[in-house]
Amino acid sequence: MNANTATRSLSLLSAMLVAAGVCAVATPARAQWKGHEFGLGLRLGDPTAFSGKLWLNGADALQVDFGWHTAYHSVPHTYYYYYAGPVLSVDWVHQVAHFGPASRKVWFGVHLGVGGTFDYVAPDSCYYDALGQHYCASAMTVHAPVAFNVYLAAVRLEFFAEVAPGLRILPGPAPSLIFSVGGRYYF
Repeated sequence: MNANTATRSLSLLSAMLVAAGVCAVATPARAQWKGHEFGLGLRLGDPTAFSGKLWLNGADALQVDFGWHTAYHSVPHTYYYYYAGPVLSVDWVHQVAHFGPASRKVWFGVHLGVGGTFDYVAPDSCYYDALGQHYCASAMTVHAPVAFNVYLAAVRLEFFAEVAPGLRILPGPAPSLIFSVGGRYYF
């Protein structure tokens, strides 16, 4: 093992230990309002969707989004759709940290997760993927959502910005990246 390899290995190990330490000392999130574990709202971006979130406990939640990819023209390193198509996304997310003022009127959270999407493509609809491949078939993607959330306690609203890097596994492998912003009201 040469000196550069050893230095890189130590740097990677140090970064992993710091990340594990941050996760270990992060305060468990109080991610929902007592008696109001279900949120419903809208997500704008790719996809644009109706969005639901069910808190399973103080830190874990299930997110389900049903909406549409919008038809848009070629943007480098992204999808190119001829026509809009429906998409279903299901994610398990874990709130790794929350912070904010002592009043708790507004507070902030960060979540990480794992999930997947199913994109239906009608036979007369086609798209180009990030690698320039042409497809006229439905797709399945696995992804890892990362989000920053803002919670307004008095009105039970959540606003979020989320990015989800992923890998399309069907009809052929290709990288994917989706980004959206949105909000949910908790019932």
